[in-house]
Amino acid sequence: MNIRLRFAFLFTGFVTLILAISSFSIYYLYANFRLQEFYPRINIEAEFRYNKYFDNSNNNSDFHNSQYSNLLASNKFSIVVFNKLLQPIYRYPSNTALNTSAVSKYTKSNPLKEFRFHEGDQESIITYVSKTNTYIYASAYDMYGLRKIHKIKLIILSVFFGGIAIAIFISYFFVTEALRPLKKLSNQMLKTTDIYLAKPVVVKNSKDEISQIAESYNAMIERLKEMFDFQKSFVNNASHELRTPLNLMLSETENALTKNLDTEQLKVVLQSLKEEQESVIEFTNSLLLLSKHERSAFKSWEQFRIDLFLQDSIESCKSEFPDAKVSFDFGNIRNEADLLIFANKTLLHLAIKNLIKNGYLHSFDKNVIIRLFYNDENVEITVINDGPEVPIENREKLFTPFFIAHTLDKKTHGFGIGLSIVNRIVEIHGGKILYSTYGFNKNCFIITLQKQKPVE
Repeated sequence: MNIRLRFAFLFTGFVTLILAISSFSIYYLYANFRLQEFYPRINIEAEFRYNKYFDNSNNNSDFHNSQYSNLLASNKFSIVVFNKLLQPIYRYPSNTALNTSAVSKYTKSNPLKEFRFHEGDQESIITYVSKTNTYIYASAYDMYGLRKIHKIKLIILSVFFGGIAIAIFISYFFVTEALRPLKKLSNQMLKTTDIYLAKPVVVKNSKDEISQIAESYNAMIERLKEMFDFQKSFVNNASHELRTPLNLMLSETENALTKNLDTEQLKVVLQSLKEEQESVIEFTNSLLLLSKHERSAFKSWEQFRIDLFLQDSIESCKSEFPDAKVSFDFGNIRNEADLLIFANKTLLHLAIKNLIKNGYLHSFDKNVIIRLFYNDENVEITVINDGPEVPIENREKLFTPFFIAHTLDKKTHGFGIGLSIVNRIVEIHGGKILYSTYGFNKNCFIITLQKQKPVE
């Protein structure tokens, strides 16, 4: 069942429930009103005949034969006056039978109060008259009231089923109109075979949920286009970076094969090929890391001391680059609790290592300084080196994959992936990284991380 029919049935169900409750309430209230109106009329007629009987007790035959007009004469009215021994004193009509079971129930329960009950289609009432110590049993058929009840029942049923039919039609029409933008959105999605050919859905100037869905779809299309552009750029850049060292290795290999080289010359060629292979391996590993971090989630988080972690990262970098000079300064740390942080150790270690390596490769004196600061919610790690500054026009693209800033140092070789990996890791931790300079040829990378684990 599609959502349009589901909503139509749901709306019709609510309307049916409301109509049912309303119809039952109207019928019940009117039926109760009929009884409340009819019983006093029975009482009036019963009292009239009772008083007539006792006023004419010396001439009962004249009373029985008298013809007079009354309100209930045409409604099968009957009356029986009886004593405590359940002996009838007066009957009208003369063949009226006394309902002994109802009378017994009345006299045993509460004989001093009025007792009302149904007898088939008749409404009956029993009352006690203390003046004469007798009981009046009266019964009548509410011809006009029941006729009205029947008419009202027909009217209510007609309105009930007519209302349901109208509700079905209106709900289906309303739901169809309400979901028309979603239908257009669905058709637009089906027609979209190429993300670059996808057209945004026209959004009306309203704040309803349908417009919000359309706006979300348009925003999704834009994000997908950005992602596809990034992937296209990624593939093009990766292909270019891989093609260059592979072509060099092929060229050197062909040259070596066409010449008769001695052992020393072969060693030189092999050493050159080894360097190019290491470069390709490093580049491939960087691509894998970048791809992995793009899919990273909040996994393997733990709490640890950031100072001990930074010292371990520094020692790891020194073992890889023995001539590197890395110093570590504490800032405004007051106690051990200030040093605790929630993070993914493996990813954060990779980020710090890449920053130290970047500072080492692009510094004048192979010297890198790491400083640690904190506040109540964040820790700040600053990596500083003396080296050529990144041109102002290139700083916005510094953390873009495959972007290589043109610096004064032409000897260093890189692929432009390291800083993009650092930026992604910092984003995963809910932090941010900034590049700035101070003084002359002083480069600063500032990482700000939350102390607590960000909400997933």
